[in-house]
Amino acid sequence: SLKLANGRLDVDPLTFRENAGRFDAGLLFAPHESGYALDANLQVDNVRLGILGSAQQERDLLPPLNGVVRLSGSGASVHEIMAGAEGNISLRHGSGQIRDFSGRLFGDLLLEVLRTLNPLRSGSDTRQLDCAIYEVAIEAGVAEIQELALQTNALTMIGSGRIDFDTEKLDINVRAKPREGIGLSIGSLANSFLKVGGSL
Repeated sequence: SLKLANGRLDVDPLTFRENAGRFDAGLLFAPHESGYALDANLQVDNVRLGILGSAQQERDLLPPLNGVVRLSGSGASVHEIMAGAEGNISLRHGSGQIRDFSGRLFGDLLLEVLRTLNPLRSGSDTRQLDCAIYEVAIEAGVAEIQELALQTNALTMIGSGRIDFDTEKLDINVRAKPREGIGLSIGSLANSFLKVGGSL
């Protein structure tokens, strides 16, 4: 149901179905002494994100996503709400084909790792994802990446770090190890360590 009254938006529950997958979301956005308060949650079950192709059989090749996202905060602006936000992200990707991490969750970072480790890689724009784990704790406006791990047909990668929503600074460390049989270029950079820093 969706209710809007006296400046208060209340959405609970809101459900979307995506073939065999399902989104369940709740949202409360209401007046608060500091401006507005936000309380949001999302649960995904067996959802296949991204667009690999228009045909159903191609969509079925996408990796299923399961997990929860929770976020709450208050303030007079989006920046203030995020600067004091609390919550967590806990997601799991199953096996499937991906189009250069089109799911966009840490997508730019992962794609850059692949390009850095193997700039001469095949021109194919799809990869086989075996599994992925994303665990992020958000406290007092700081997102701590406690566990970022994934395995593709090309590499195994783990990462950690933090994002400060107040200062908009990020500091992320990634270690990647190529899997056997993927060629000299990436193999020569086994156990490569990358550091990503800067502003959002």
